[in-house]
Amino acid sequence: MAQYSMRDLAREADVSQSTVSRALRNDPSISEATRRRIQALAAKRQYRFDPRITELMTSLRKGVQAPGQVIAWLDLQKQRDYWDVERHSQPIWEGAARHAKQLGFQLERFRIADFPDSSRRLNSVLRARGIRAVILSGRCPSGLALDLDWEFYASVKFGFVPVSPGCDVVEDDGLGLVARCLKEIATRGYRRIGFPFVRFAQRHDPHLAGEHAGAIAEFQASPESQDAKVSFTQLDWNRTSFEAFAKWFREYRPDAILVNCRQALDWLRTLGEEPGKTVGVAHLYTDFQELDDHWSGGVVHCRQIGETLVEQVTARFTQHAFGLPETPRMILITPGWQDGATLPQRRL
Repeated sequence: MAQYSMRDLAREADVSQSTVSRALRNDPSISEATRRRIQALAAKRQYRFDPRITELMTSLRKGVQAPGQVIAWLDLQKQRDYWDVERHSQPIWEGAARHAKQLGFQLERFRIADFPDSSRRLNSVLRARGIRAVILSGRCPSGLALDLDWEFYASVKFGFVPVSPGCDVVEDDGLGLVARCLKEIATRGYRRIGFPFVRFAQRHDPHLAGEHAGAIAEFQASPESQDAKVSFTQLDWNRTSFEAFAKWFREYRPDAILVNCRQALDWLRTLGEEPGKTVGVAHLYTDFQELDDHWSGGVVHCRQIGETLVEQVTARFTQHAFGLPETPRMILITPGWQDGATLPQRRL
């Protein structure tokens, strides 16, 4: 059977193909009633138009060369070796790149560190190449303003990027992740839970302190807490981190801990503790750290975050929804859980 085409849709809706094209892009020149009728018919017939054809036809009408279907991944981290430091972000990139290819696009990385003098030069490069879809990502200095022609781009951010403008945001549910991990620990019989959060300067987010406080409060108020107590401490990553961790551990004596970095596991062993035997351990980011199924802990669904970023920016692109949204939206990806040997059921 031949694939249902725009021509078929136009014939069934009794309108021209150009009207169908504009209606599917939410063009305000088409009445709302007509747009809804055509979009409903398209959904019923499972019709999906190819964004490359739409952009090609628009370019031909303007008498210019059609731009390549490239999505720019704007890495805002100042360090040039950011992707070596932030290895946990690689699965997000991989998920985004794979999904972009499936949708007929190509994801290409641009580092702000390669444009140290002016983001206007980055803007010129993007426009010269006809790139109109951008994803913002990376831990950049607070207050950084990108001087781009935002009305020209379809854009979306990954995470709480402290940078203007106000794009739509895709983020892992950090509060839900911590609360989920604490509940999983408590349901296994642990009552003295420790949460030593190690802060790394190059990827410190000011919003995390409030997020963690909210997660602990949510956990303590939940029936799953079963009166378990949580000791939370923040440790800055430096030469004295182990001493601070050891002092906290000896004073609180947790029967289980939730950690966010591999270093904390090494510190435990230095203190003579064995994860899963002398103390229960859950890792906050099992998929970020690529821990095997021996480890218990949270699952952020990194690749799904990447896929969702691409879905959001390509949706805006194909609908010609360029410029910044009047009311930015946030999409939170629900966390998961990985069972492992490091957090066995405790015998009470």
